[in-house]
Amino acid sequence: MIGKLGKKSSVALLGALLALPLGLLPATPAYAAACYDGGTIWYTTADSTNSFVPSASGEYKTSPRCGDINFTVRQSSGTDFHALVRVCFVAAKYCNSWKVYDWNDHGWMVIASDVLDNTTFRVEIQSPEPMHGTRYGGFVAY
Repeated sequence: MIGKLGKKSSVALLGALLALPLGLLPATPAYAAACYDGGTIWYTTADSTNSFVPSASGEYKTSPRCGDINFTVRQSSGTDFHALVRVCFVAAKYCNSWKVYDWNDHGWMVIASDVLDNTTFRVEIQSPEPMHGTRYGGFVAY
């Protein structure tokens, strides 16, 4: 009887330990909402094919609120906004690969995944053609 109880206890403990990491992960919708609700407003006026937010010399710093860097456009003085977007990590002097953002989607896009807390970065936006004078803005959640 003691052997069976010990075996059952071992199995229960193992099951609890295996489930622990999964239990620590936040529920996706609530986690995303908390991340997006803390998003930072950005805006820029395009003077060339590439723009940086917050600026070419400014930077953002990631927090524990989001595991990823998320991007959305909410306003444009032009009729459409189709551009390439990427994250440039300041300390690493490295930019990740370009991602296509389409104004018609009007949604959030993950532009960098699994980013460590306190990582400094800026977002680079590249238009397929010069958008001189076009003003656009949105949010970055990190």
